[in-house]
Amino acid sequence: MSYHITKALEIMPYVSIGLLALVLVIFEVKAFRESHGDSPVGDPARGGFLPPPGDGYEYFVSAGVIVYILRKASNRFRVYLVQDARGDANGVSFKRDRYGQYISLRCENAATAEKIADNLLGN
Repeated sequence: MSYHITKALEIMPYVSIGLLALVLVIFEVKAFRESHGDSPVGDPARGGFLPPPGDGYEYFVSAGVIVYILRKASNRFRVYLVQDARGDANGVSFKRDRYGQYISLRCENAATAEKIADNLLGN
């Protein structure tokens, strides 16, 4: 049995396509589990909301609206909807992960994220 470089080069495109397909399947499964997966283990907090790990805090937008502001990076935030007694959320389209509904923001600091949450979800 001898080694032929031409045969190895002939199967390389199929191997690379197979690896790409495998990586795409892994990412799709991960995204599906984040959006439809089980809730994290622990005691439910307000309204069943469990805060995600990281640097975050609850912020009261109005009497019936509570959000959780999570700092993801120096200028990136996620604003999770903890409670909305009105139930309408002013037509804001939220994304969803295993912790709940959220919107992503890019802003200077947490105070700016609070102002944006006030404008989006306030009365």
